[in-house]
Amino acid sequence: KRQIGQQTGDATYYDVGTGACGVHNVASDSIAAVSHALFDSYPGYSGGNPNNNPICGKWATASYNGRSIRFQVEDRCGGCAGFGDLDFSDSAFIALFGSLNAGRVSGVTWVLDGDGGSGPSPPSGGSCAKTYTAVSGGRD
Repeated sequence: KRQIGQQTGDATYYDVGTGACGVHNVASDSIAAVSHALFDSYPGYSGGNPNNNPICGKWATASYNGRSIRFQVEDRCGGCAGFGDLDFSDSAFIALFGSLNAGRVSGVTWVLDGDGGSGPSPPSGGSCAKTYTAVSGGRD
């Protein structure tokens, strides 16, 4: 089993599109780009075509100040300085922090599902067109 364990880093948001994993996403998708350092060194990835990185499409859970969200890894963040940094879609950032006003938030913890996280694995197979994310905590 490939594991990277719990990570802690800064969170930002970006204009999504077609990412390093080869999937086209929109701002309402609950996705994130992981740091280039993590993406490039992820177990089982030997470089070359980033679409073939085993981290692509994995689900993860991020937490901050009593809130948590699930998101899917769909991109590589070239501008992320820390190994555990994340660059979220607008909707994922808003779900975790309440608005885009924070810009950059330090101390966000996250873990890939099945890698020490508590979230259930997404169903396999099927052809779901939309994913909904439950958010714990109150609304701002």
